[in-house]
Amino acid sequence: GVPVANEPVESDQELVSLVGSAGFVDVDALTDSFALAFEDEDEWWRWSWSHAARALFEFVRPTDLGELQQQLYASLAECREDDGRIHGNLHATLVRAVRPAVLPADSALDETPST
Repeated sequence: GVPVANEPVESDQELVSLVGSAGFVDVDALTDSFALAFEDEDEWWRWSWSHAARALFEFVRPTDLGELQQQLYASLAECREDDGRIHGNLHATLVRAVRPAVLPADSALDETPST
């Protein structure tokens, strides 16, 4: 099987290796960084609910969500720059891989059921 970890990969090469160990071929990865700027904490909060961070927020009990929001807002003060906006960077890694037509015998990929 493919090892499962709860820790982020340290590099594109590590990610390529993990995907390759799952039986994929022609694997490559590219990490890019995107500058972010928000007018205020509320804009950041709305944006945070529009992508993967939402999954983290959804694990918080509704009764605790307001407290989390206030704590996050307080930490955003460190990200405010001279223009008054909240700045940060979003790092994204894109992976492309091909599933081979014939799978290696030790592949972690499930075989496609016959029809």
